[in-house]
Amino acid sequence: MRLPLQMPRGLVFASSIWLFGSWLLTIGVRAPIQSSAASYVPGVRVLILLTLLGVVTAWPMLRLSQVARIRPCMQSLIDLAAIMAMTQIVIWPLRLVTNWPVERISLLTAVIAGWGLLVSAILPLGTARSSGTSRLLCMFLVLLLTLGGSLAWWVAGQVSSSDVSWMATLSPFTDVHHTMSNGQEQVAAGQWNHVIVLWIVAAGLWSLPAIDLAAARRRHDGQV
Repeated sequence: MRLPLQMPRGLVFASSIWLFGSWLLTIGVRAPIQSSAASYVPGVRVLILLTLLGVVTAWPMLRLSQVARIRPCMQSLIDLAAIMAMTQIVIWPLRLVTNWPVERISLLTAVIAGWGLLVSAILPLGTARSSGTSRLLCMFLVLLLTLGGSLAWWVAGQVSSSDVSWMATLSPFTDVHHTMSNGQEQVAAGQWNHVIVLWIVAAGLWSLPAIDLAAARRRHDGQV
C-alpha cells in the first residue's frame, strides 16, 4: 500500500504542538523579573535549536515511520514548505525580545531552510520504499548528516592545534549556534557565502532521489 500525495495537515498540527511546547519550555508565559533583550537571548537560542531539532530529526523520524508514498519527492518538498512556514512564525517575532538586526534573522532562517532542504533530499530515498532496512539506512544517513559534523568538529578540536572553527558549519546545530553568536552584530559577508554553498550542496543532493526515481520507473517499465 502506498499513500497518494497529501497536504501535510497532520504534520502541521504536530509541528504546532512541537513549537508551542518548545516555546513554553524556553521562554514561557511569564516575563523575566528584569525584562531586557539580554535576559531573553539564552531562551531564544534554545528555542531556535529545538525548532531546528524538529526540522532535521523529528520530521524525518515521523515520515520514515509511515506508509510509503507514491510521489515521495513532491511530498517531501510540500512537507518542507509547510515546516518552513511554521518556523517563520516562530523566528521572526523573536525580534520583539532581542536586539538582533533583520539581516541576522534573515541569515538564521536561510541557514535553517538550507539544512531542511538537505534533509528533504534524503527522505524520498526511504519514503519511496516499504522496506524497513531502507528506512533505517535513510534515518542513519540523516543522523550522520546532522550529528556527524559536530562530532568531527569536536574530535578535530581535541587532536589538532590548528584552527578548525570552520568545521562548525558541517552540522546544522553547530552551524545555527555559530550564526546566533554575537547576534546583535551585523552579518559578515562570508556568512552569506556559506549559505550560498549550503543551498548549492542541498540542491545537488536532490540529484540522488531524482536518479533513484528514474531507476524505479525504468524497472517498472521493464516489468510491464
